[in-house]
Amino acid sequence: MKMKDTSGNEEALKGDPSFFLTVGQLLDFIEKFNIPRDSKVLYQRIEDHYFDKSWKVVKKEGFGFCSMSKVNEDIDLGNTSFGKKYSEEALEKSKEQYIPAFSPVKYKGDDNLYIDSHY
Repeated sequence: MKMKDTSGNEEALKGDPSFFLTVGQLLDFIEKFNIPRDSKVLYQRIEDHYFDKSWKVVKKEGFGFCSMSKVNEDIDLGNTSFGKKYSEEALEKSKEQYIPAFSPVKYKGDDNLYIDSHY
């Protein structure tokens, strides 16, 4: 699914570019380890304390944000059946949050693709 990019918050992508996984590196890894096209892609779980301290996220206006914004627009056009408008704070909290991937991982005897978010 391709979403419109309007958020512009990319502070999480600043820093040493050698720490970020690129599409080229990922494709090379998939080819090198012959990972099947129907393999599952799993992403490493991250603890909240990383974000409470210093990690930044890239925020994008995904499905939830767009749905809530549409309700606000409908209310602005006079359709009151939706109740009340979402606040700016609620809209901001509804944005999808992403962090850069660090590295792909291949486990012996497992054809799934695992992606680590830190070392």
